[in-house]
Amino acid sequence: QIEIGNYDSFYDAGIEFSSEQILNLTKETRKILPDITLSVTVPHTLSLPDQMRLAELLEEEGADIIQTEGGKCSSPTKPGVLGLIEKVAQKMLNTPSV
Repeated sequence: QIEIGNYDSFYDAGIEFSSEQILNLTKETRKILPDITLSVTVPHTLSLPDQMRLAELLEEEGADIIQTEGGKCSSPTKPGVLGLIEKVAQKMLNTPSV
């Protein structure tokens, strides 16, 4: 399995990826490795409509698994379990749409 994702180190360096860049990486990876399971993460930095459109295009390009991000930028206001729930809430709300 190959994964296009784990963008956190890029975000830390101020780098964000566009839908076009993710789609091009997917196409190139699929061309080089046509028979491998390909997992692609949709960046949380895209708007929800852009995430949804990218997910559709990734499926058309042969991505086997499409993942969403929780968003490292999420800053919970509560400690402990409540804080963890706050961190995943946005991802949980976006995932069915994507």
